[in-house]
Amino acid sequence: MKHLVPSFILIITLVVSHNAQNIDAGHKSVDVAARKFELLNDLRALAEDALKLDQPLARAAADAEIADAAWSLDREWAKTLLLGAFRLTFPAEGERRPVARPIGAAPRLSSSTDRARNQVRARIFNIAGREKSFTAQLAQEGVGHVDRLEEDGIYAELARRSLASGNKEDAINYSLRAFEIDAAQSAGGIINDLALQDRAAADKLLLNYIESLKPLPVSDRNGSLWRIDFTLAQLIFPNSIFFESRRNIPSPGAEVMRAYVGYVIETLSRLAQTEPDRMKFDRSFLLSAWLPLRQYAPELTPTFMELERLTRTPGQNSDLPTQSHEERDKEYFDKMDREALKSDRPDERSISSLISRGEFDTARKLIGKLPDGEQKAQLSERLNMSEALSLVAKDDISGASRLAERLTTALSINRVYPAIVNKCAARKDQLCVTSSVYQAVKQLKVADRALPVPPAGIPASALSGDEEIDPVLSSLGQLAKAVAQLDSQLAAEVLDEMVEAANRSRVDTGQGRTGFEPDVFKTLAKRDESRARQSADGLKDRLRRLTAMAEIYQWKVSELKEKP
Repeated sequence: MKHLVPSFILIITLVVSHNAQNIDAGHKSVDVAARKFELLNDLRALAEDALKLDQPLARAAADAEIADAAWSLDREWAKTLLLGAFRLTFPAEGERRPVARPIGAAPRLSSSTDRARNQVRARIFNIAGREKSFTAQLAQEGVGHVDRLEEDGIYAELARRSLASGNKEDAINYSLRAFEIDAAQSAGGIINDLALQDRAAADKLLLNYIESLKPLPVSDRNGSLWRIDFTLAQLIFPNSIFFESRRNIPSPGAEVMRAYVGYVIETLSRLAQTEPDRMKFDRSFLLSAWLPLRQYAPELTPTFMELERLTRTPGQNSDLPTQSHEERDKEYFDKMDREALKSDRPDERSISSLISRGEFDTARKLIGKLPDGEQKAQLSERLNMSEALSLVAKDDISGASRLAERLTTALSINRVYPAIVNKCAARKDQLCVTSSVYQAVKQLKVADRALPVPPAGIPASALSGDEEIDPVLSSLGQLAKAVAQLDSQLAAEVLDEMVEAANRSRVDTGQGRTGFEPDVFKTLAKRDESRARQSADGLKDRLRRLTAMAEIYQWKVSELKEKP
């Protein structure tokens, strides 16, 4: 009996404890459900507010951010929001271009509205990408509402996003769909990106791309042959200095090289029948296949030699190439550099090429030969920006900072200082972060806000204007986000500067643009929700305010999932 009493007490204690745990778990479950319900109601209120946005792209941009926050709370509603947002990106009836756009037609210059639509669509697909079938549904929704060029762009964007997320299979399938729509418009750039991860997979995709090109009508008269030549050259000779990739992309395999040689021979053989008077303009395209032909398809030599005879111009050099693309480019640029160094007044093209290739010391010597003026100032700015970014990549923050202090344009500051601050924050170097942020803000206040002017003959609409880009506003947002994890107080100060800049900015929010990366509010909310809300409330523009609040709710939803 003495032994039973303690045992009985132990049993009662365990039962009471177990029931208490169940009650506590039940309370937590009810609390989580209540918080979810509350968050969903808040998001529905934001969606109601978004109905007051007059412009379709602004409404689409707001609904996309709200859908992102609602995804794990009410997926069907979130998908309804995204579908509606995607439809809002379609051109109005009077704006629609013919869907039956000729295959292989020259690409048109994008307008400000084109770029805005693409940006909003990219965000929509980024959110929808969490569910593969829904992403496919959205893409199919565009058929008949957008022209061939836009449809091709949608699938190319999906391919890029899939590859960036590590999904090679979907990236390949979306690329193949883009090739089917119009291979001449598909840049094929994803093939080189894929090659950095998987050369064999990239080769299979490249073979499909070459096959997709074969049925296309190609002509030297409308420039379609030149466009395909340029695109293929980047894929077949990915490390040519001319393209300045500097990514050490593995070269294609033998099967691809044979297919390339075959395509060049077949295409020029057809043109020899239809455009014999234009063959002399196609010589460089033909000669690009000579060395691969000798190594991988020597049986095509007789046909090649007949075409080579047709492409000759009397009095000009008719020698066949003996150097690879890479060797030829290196020799060309070395010669150009030597001539520029000897010149008393080097040309801008030579200096720009040196900067692009990372030859900063030589470029600085040539710039020193130029007379003081706008050209010298612009080249110096570009040089300082490029070299600073190069030093950041090499972890030379002190060197990058010295060059950054010389920058005078908001565009350059926008590129360099966020990179420096991100690097300092990754090192958890508080002093470096603080000094860099204050220096950046100081320079931004007096920086030249001018945007690049398009070259002669190119319409101003082809380049972004101040209704699309505000480099000061963008810089402040990036700086606040970079510093938030290390110093929330400093981040809040920079965010307040950003809000003031946003309220003055000329960026057209009616096109769905805020001028800054909205997730800066999500980043700061993790550290100080009340300050993030205060800053969001300070935004006068409805779209900016809605997207900022949606980002804060995205954080609250993620916090609820992580800490139930």
